[in-house]
Amino acid sequence: AEIWLQELDLDRMALVGERHYLWRCCCGGVWAEGPHIYKRNGYYYLLISEGGTSYDHALSIAISKQITGPYQNNPRNPVLSHRSLSFDHPITGVGHADLVELADGRWFAVALGWRLVDGIHGILGRETFLVPVTWETERRPWKEEQWSTPVFSPLTGRLELRYPLPFDGAAQLDRAAFTDEFDDTELPLEWNFRRSPAQPFHSLTENPGTLRLRLQPGVIADRARYSFAGIRQRHFRFEALTHMDFSPQGEHEEAGVIVIQNDRSALLATLDGPPGEQRLRLRQILRGESRTIAEQPFGGGAVHLRISGDYLDYRFSWSADGLNWQPLGGTVDGTALSPAVLGGFNYTGVYVGLYASSNGQPGGNHADFGFFRYRPTAAGRDDWYHRQRQLQQAGGD
Repeated sequence: AEIWLQELDLDRMALVGERHYLWRCCCGGVWAEGPHIYKRNGYYYLLISEGGTSYDHALSIAISKQITGPYQNNPRNPVLSHRSLSFDHPITGVGHADLVELADGRWFAVALGWRLVDGIHGILGRETFLVPVTWETERRPWKEEQWSTPVFSPLTGRLELRYPLPFDGAAQLDRAAFTDEFDDTELPLEWNFRRSPAQPFHSLTENPGTLRLRLQPGVIADRARYSFAGIRQRHFRFEALTHMDFSPQGEHEEAGVIVIQNDRSALLATLDGPPGEQRLRLRQILRGESRTIAEQPFGGGAVHLRISGDYLDYRFSWSADGLNWQPLGGTVDGTALSPAVLGGFNYTGVYVGLYASSNGQPGGNHADFGFFRYRPTAAGRDDWYHRQRQLQQAGGD
């Protein structure tokens, strides 16, 4: 792969003029991507990612006096990477950064990386890390031209667990928990759908105070649109719960809660069945195949549903009153939600949310959800890091 530059005509939204080759990165042109160009003190700095979005990911810099090149390789490349660390290091796949200068002249970068479970399972997808940056001038007195280059995380050269916040007196915004009582007319931006709906399948106004999901024929095993609304799983240990009012009219109608990586892997706890024969059912969808894990009769009416996550273990439970909970099946192995097991590119991580489907049959029914509440359950925010360190040390022993 290579990085190239061409003028964009904004009026016509078309590329025009000469195409300029800029760089093929510092390591043989292996997936050179994600270019950013910055001008500082008369030089153009081309920051790119290379090596692929896994253990060998890296950030590299090339420098030029002209924006069209030629660009010269920074001899200190890569400027940030965890490729030289153990596969078991808690943070890996570091790359895709962007630089920013603050008003007081300090520099920072935001970069993507993976937090892995057991050194392999990236169930949370790529996350954003904040990194301090300084600029240093090279110490080669025999050179007539002395370059200045950015130094990422200057004290250690790698992403650390914590850094001081950029602004004195400012507290870090805590967005760990998430609650939606569905008392607004629009969903907050935390909610995502799977693909753009051809037409709205949800409503916050038909039954105020609830999120109404209309059943659609689309199902998860297909590359199709289906009635799903979810938020990203933000923590390795969490709890999510909801209250659902749904009256299925047959075996083909279902609604409930879901943990989903993509169309190929999901766990569902749903209510289905005709009147008088309704049941709660826990099943797994994996590569187009549906497998029932557990099921039990349900007398009908509204139900509370809960999902608990503990790294690679998931548990589902239900309650008639929201106080007394009953398990739906046992512990479910969540490794099938991992990109390492599924293969392919799964950068956004696992989602937790709400689901409704008429499973290939014409729709018309709906399910009403009274709230959605998500919260982390780990004792401390850094538990994942210490857990991985302990596993790493145990392996070394």
